[in-house]
Amino acid sequence: MTLANILRQNLAETPILKERHELLAAGPDLPWSVNVTFDKRDELSGLAWEIAVTRTGPEPAGATIQVWAERIAQYATGLTEPLRIVEIDPERNEGFLRSAQPARMDDRIGYFEIFLKGTRHAQVRRYQASGANGKRTQTGFVLTHESLCKLVDDISGD
Repeated sequence: MTLANILRQNLAETPILKERHELLAAGPDLPWSVNVTFDKRDELSGLAWEIAVTRTGPEPAGATIQVWAERIAQYATGLTEPLRIVEIDPERNEGFLRSAQPARMDDRIGYFEIFLKGTRHAQVRRYQASGANGKRTQTGFVLTHESLCKLVDDISGD
């Protein structure tokens, strides 16, 4: 069973909650786990606050943060905006992706960010910036269960 299938099953079997909660999907034989923080969730979708995908198994030979970031940017189509690589810092072993075309809403913009730590951890968040100073704040984002599972597949490579 894939990580996305376990997540799909957990989403279906866990009671609907209209308050902030976390949902973990992992398997003893899987090389990845995912922890989703929801602000609320129903039968078909959820208002996600953060998605954390973590490698729990050994890294494949030759795995690099650059290759992982490139694959995520190319295949992560479950979000409302395509992603682009903003920075890869090999010394700190960190990577950073952001929406290629942020969504514009009046004087605000919304965009996704994926922060990579090595080839072991990816954190997905959405931000909103507004006004002349462009101060940004983290915001929730809606994903259907299917889009969430696809995003997990795209990040983990399952």
